[in-house]
Amino acid sequence: MFVISGLVLLLLQLLMYGPILCSLFNRILPGRMELFFRGPGLILPFFFFYARDFRFILHGNLERDRAAVFIKRVRFYIHPLLLLIGRLVLRKLDLEGPVLHYFNRQPSHEKTAYLPERHRLEIQRGTVHQGHLYVVDESYSPAYVIELHEIDLENADLDAGTPVDLLFRTGRGRARWGGGRLEIGQSGSRGYLRLWGTSWSQIAGRREALFMQSKIGLLLEHEGGTEERRIQGVVGNIAARREAGSLFDRANLRPEISFSFRFSWADLKLPFDLGIQVLIGKMLESTSARGLSRSILPGLRGLFELLKKQEKA
Repeated sequence: MFVISGLVLLLLQLLMYGPILCSLFNRILPGRMELFFRGPGLILPFFFFYARDFRFILHGNLERDRAAVFIKRVRFYIHPLLLLIGRLVLRKLDLEGPVLHYFNRQPSHEKTAYLPERHRLEIQRGTVHQGHLYVVDESYSPAYVIELHEIDLENADLDAGTPVDLLFRTGRGRARWGGGRLEIGQSGSRGYLRLWGTSWSQIAGRREALFMQSKIGLLLEHEGGTEERRIQGVVGNIAARREAGSLFDRANLRPEISFSFRFSWADLKLPFDLGIQVLIGKMLESTSARGLSRSILPGLRGLFELLKKQEKA
């Protein structure tokens, strides 16, 4: 019995070996997907994965999304006991120099059905070093373009069922967004998100929109648990003389608009872009302002309605 178990383990290890695993994967849907990496792959019985020069390509077509992922080095552990109850949990995922180019061609609401249930596929204590994200949404006309670079994340958790929770369950993170800076993290029992110096046009993915070149300042704080989260914060344009600053400074928002709302994780079982859209919608619904700010809100809400994607099938 011991010999048979050893032979089975040896066979599985052989199948998980890098070159063999890539070859088997590429035969599943030839011409549709491509996987390549150097290194041992999945090491049994420790359920440890290690690879270098990792490359995954989703070729797509005129109606299906196209993507390319390149990573200098990737490693993680799989929790073996949780596999027995149908949960895939990647622990201590470490990505060095990941680059993702994603071309969205299929409407996002059609992909909601492919998301797993919450807690079925998770990342725990993930780390990203010097990542780069480039997304082109070709379901829009003209195409919607978002690019983030110098992405660093520490102690990041992600549930694939509600992928937007990455913004709320990361110990510390930062990225460059256009000419601005995005920071997320935790401080005690509360989390925060700060955005400074990115233009409205870059957020909306409309770089050519001359009327949206004002720079934005956003401070968002959140707290809650596994069922819902409470959010409050302020947002506004940065005074022109302070646009060059790199740190969030609430005193230089002109005008300042405050917001406060709650959301349930059950409402965010959506692809990442639609999850962000739901949060922006809730933020605009809950905004309160005084003086000149009151005249700006209808325009922001109208622009949001004009640019928003379909959320349900």
